[in-house]
Amino acid sequence: MQLDIQALYFDMTPGIRAAITRAAAQHLDRFGDSVRKLTVRVYDTNGTRGGVDKGCRIHSDLGRARALVVEAVDADLYTAIHRAFEKAERAASGRLSRQRRPTNHRLRTTIRRNAEPVIAQPLG
Repeated sequence: MQLDIQALYFDMTPGIRAAITRAAAQHLDRFGDSVRKLTVRVYDTNGTRGGVDKGCRIHSDLGRARALVVEAVDADLYTAIHRAFEKAERAASGRLSRQRRPTNHRLRTTIRRNAEPVIAQPLG
């Protein structure tokens, strides 16, 4: 599994990198081998102009379940990171459970083919 962390429009501090790494480790503990690549981008929404809004965008490659992209914006970068990983966990959980859910198509077809009306036999 690959983990790619980048900061846009500000410098990456060791504290920010540690928070992202911790959250990513928890995410990967839950989903294990289902996640092939996790890309985390933290950014300042106002760019070089400054301002209070910071964001975190997570792109998760789930293999056959396709890619998943979630984003959270908050005045506090650590809160944005936390919220983005919460969203990613909910979305990945739903997507992977739908992927693993067995389909009843074959069962329904078999029932339809074999289900012929039962004719009641008269007693006596």
